[in-house]
Amino acid sequence: MLNKIIYKNIVGKYRITIKYDDGRVIYIPSEKGLKNNLIVNDACNLMAGLFIGDTNYVTNYGNVYLALGNGNPAWDSEPDEGASHQVPTVTQLYAETYRALPTTKIYIDGFGGSPTTISNYVRLIYNFDNTVAVDEYLREFGLFGAADATANSGMLFDYIIHPRFKKTSNINEYIVTFEIKF
Repeated sequence: MLNKIIYKNIVGKYRITIKYDDGRVIYIPSEKGLKNNLIVNDACNLMAGLFIGDTNYVTNYGNVYLALGNGNPAWDSEPDEGASHQVPTVTQLYAETYRALPTTKIYIDGFGGSPTTISNYVRLIYNFDNTVAVDEYLREFGLFGAADATANSGMLFDYIIHPRFKKTSNINEYIVTFEIKF
């Protein structure tokens, strides 16, 4: 029961910004604002481990990697493009291809501004240039806490399956922004 209460209080949102070399900019989701994503079951386990000082989590405690993945090509033919596989029990990506640390980690207030003190809102921004995951079909991504650069390391906190997208070399920047409210 407690987990259900906690999950309702932790809210994750994301937006992908794609900047092409010809100046075009595309946003996913295309509507204004950020889209809700899935906070998975292990999110609370990760936070508990950090509070207790469990050595499995403390070693890389500040490392929140974003992992990009190819997902399952079979998802493309499903009516929901794989979204039904986005469940709270997921612990890793279906097919992880690349991961990186955030380029920006900041506290934000409830309006997206920068508070002068600690806040229960955070913004994480991951910026991938035109040399990363070139010609890969991306279908999924996730945030991993207490992780390192090794695929599937750490604990999955947040998971998204999205429609297939091919990251080509003419994409100057592929930017994923997360806002998480604790």
